Amino acid sequence: MALTVAGPSGEDKQKVSELIVQLGFDPVDGGDLAQSWRLQSGTPIYCKDMTADEMRAGLKQTTREDIGSYHEDRDQIADFDAAMKRVSEFM
Repeated sequence: MALTVAGPSGEDKQKVSELIVQLGFDPVDGGDLAQSWRLQSGTPIYCKDMTADEMRAGLKQTTREDIGSYHEDRDQIADFDAAMKRVSEFM
């Protein structure tokens, strides 16, 4: 399973990636902070269990033109407590 890291490239980002590896996950570079919108709720990779390759593919297919539809998907969740309970059933 993979986790994304978004932020400026450099030593700090590398340290976070190394920590992710130590925790047993595969780090995926989510770009700099200007591109971190691709990690927002409703986007194809948000809160999904994915391999690093699946996550990279999802990041590539996430486009600014589709932000409206991502927000529509996100906004369909009316009862967050019920949604979180449902998510916890998979953990």
